[in-house]
Amino acid sequence: MDVIKRKLRKWFDVYIKRDPKRIAFYKYLDKGGELLRYDYPLGTDALVIDAGGYIGDFTAEIIRVFNCRVDVFEPIAEYAEKIRERFESNVNVCVVQAGFGASEKEELINIEGLGSSVFGLNEGKCFREKIKIISAVNYIKSNDYLMIDLLKINIEGGEYELLSSLLNSSDLMKGIRYLQIQFHDFVPNAESMRDEIRKKLSETHKLMWDFPFIWESWEIQ
Repeated sequence: MDVIKRKLRKWFDVYIKRDPKRIAFYKYLDKGGELLRYDYPLGTDALVIDAGGYIGDFTAEIIRVFNCRVDVFEPIAEYAEKIRERFESNVNVCVVQAGFGASEKEELINIEGLGSSVFGLNEGKCFREKIKIISAVNYIKSNDYLMIDLLKINIEGGEYELLSSLLNSSDLMKGIRYLQIQFHDFVPNAESMRDEIRKKLSETHKLMWDFPFIWESWEIQ
């Protein structure tokens, strides 16, 4: 019965509702889904930055597949602590309790699991917490990272500011081999901002695969 329901839902989304995001999601699943997110030619000496760590699932899979170094950013205290506990015996994982962003600042965030975001704050909606955002550009430069093998970005709307700041530092962009990005469509002017970022990104990187507002991946040219 569940299989029939899923097929009916897909048929409705694709042929009746014609929902672009749902169609992209089905295409993503057809091409391998989550397996795509770990299909990179990385070695044990690779450096991965996980921007938007939540409870560390992406980091855990990267460690399992590549056994490389991961700097994981998670601004919410509860989730950052879970990541620390999860990898406390793994010297390859560096946990930073902060958001990976465009500039140094503090923000209020809605705490809603995977969907936690600084956008759409509603005092009566859920718990909120003051978080720290750090400058991605400053972090990369202060750590003398000449090459980042994979930068994964899932920061619930903050990706537009983050990517714009990185794209303004062309020297840094040339040192990022692969980017894996989830753009979010609940941000005002999301489509036009995504188009502009992708246009600039194509100057240094080429598109590997793309499922709009689900996941997309880019590699250095």
